Parts: sequence; structure tokens; C-alpha cells
Amino acid sequence: MRTLVFQSYRAVDVPSAIERSMTTVRDWARLHGHDYERIDDRFFDVLPAWYRERVGDHKLVLANLARLIVARRALDDGYDRAIWVDADVVVFVPDAFDVAPDRGFALSRETWVERRGFDLVAEFKVNNAVCAFDRGNPFLDYAIFAHEALVRDRPERVFRFGTSTAMLTSLHMASPLPLLHDVAVLTPAMLHELADTGDGPALRELARRHVAPMHAANLGWSLVGVPHNGIVATPAHFDAAVERLLATRGGALAEARPHAPAASSAQSRGTR
Repeated sequence: MRTLVFQSYRAVDVPSAIERSMTTVRDWARLHGHDYERIDDRFFDVLPAWYRERVGDHKLVLANLARLIVARRALDDGYDRAIWVDADVVVFVPDAFDVAPDRGFALSRETWVERRGFDLVAEFKVNNAVCAFDRGNPFLDYAIFAHEALVRDRPERVFRFGTSTAMLTSLHMASPLPLLHDVAVLTPAMLHELADTGDGPALRELARRHVAPMHAANLGWSLVGVPHNGIVATPAHFDAAVERLLATRGGALAEARPHAPAASSAQSRGTR
């Protein structure tokens, strides 16, 4: 199967954690015999002018649609499969990381762990940090339509994650979507724990509540320098987290266990 793996990030002033993460994705793609393309900010040129005008400089929302359009063009150009990977995803078990949708497309399952009061709470969602589309899949054209319709007709709902986690989780709640299960989502608290001893309550809760072993991690670079649950992750924390994940092939995430039966029924609840 002819497969394209593609990513996008600006060409200058690339943070070291992003550069190293993208290198792991490039190396993973080549290990599995896939073509790889890294696109700079010209990535956004595929977007309709009206869409860019309405969205402005909101890079996350722009990228959510651009990845879908680039994927469709790759399939139209002869690829059998197109795989998008966020620039802040690090692949730490490349031999086991396998993005092979069995129903023509797949999005990523997300276990979002955060502190509420004295408790760590896990919510189960759907994101597009890693997504794959096969030629002839039934979802890609609809997803492009849905992104455009939301921005055009319900702009009040286009908030930070409005065209990614919020939209995709809502769709999954209505009708289950095929998901990839081995991409962890890290929070600032987890980055601090990885930068310190490599273990800690947030990482243990993620490993306990996630449904499958994790072979890659979404670092959450959009939260760099942003307080979350009273914790701020700096670029140095991201660098240290990438270093530890690669050195230990996932370390604290390697012992992921299925969540308890009581949690499984909630795995589609909540948006952020």
C-alpha cells in the first residue's frame, strides 16, 4: 500500500522539542516504508480564501481543515493512504506504532487526565493528532464539509478546539468512529513528572485509565507556557519529556492497563 505520512510546521525558529518529535515521525515513516513530507506554512495555501478570512490567524483551526484537504489531494494523486501526524507527536516505540485503519479511516482516541479538586479525573474523547484516510473512505469528504459548515454557519462554536476535539467527540458520541488507541495525550503536569523522576500521579493515572499500550505521545505544545491546573510547562520541560520518552521507550506509559468497567461506559463523554 502506497502511503504518505505528512506533517507541517514553520521552517524557522523551530523549538527543539518539535524538531526532535518530527524527526521521530519521519524515521518511523521510513522504517515502515512510507513516503514522508514535511510542509512549512505553505500548508495553509490549500485553504479557501473565505475560510482563512473568517478564521484569521487561528493556526489550530486552520490546520484542522488543511490536513483534510492535503490528505484528499494525496489520495487523488495516487496514494492509497494518507496519514497526518501533529508536529508535537513523538513516536517512542516506532517498531510497534502501526497506523492501519481497518474501516478506511481512523482518528485518535484521547484519554484526558486533569486534576479537579483533590482528584484526578479522566475523560475519554476523540482528536485528530494522528489520523489516517484510505482512498475511497466514507469520512474525508464529510469531514471537510463539516469543518467548512461550522466556520461558515456557526462561527460562535469555533473556539480553540471547536473543529477538532469538540466536533469529533460529538460525532463519536452520535455514531462511533474508528479510532487509533496507542497515542497518549500529555498535560503540563505529566511533562513536569517526566522531566523530574519520570513517574508521578498524573502519568500513573493515564497509564491506568488508557485502553491500550501507548507507542507515541501528543506533547500538547499548544499549552507551552499556559497555566493548566496551576502548572506551567516550559520548553525545557518539553525537551526533558521527549528525552525521557525516547530513552525509555515510553517508560511510565508502558504499563497501560484497561480501565475499569465503570469507566468504559464513559469513554466518549465530555469535550474540551
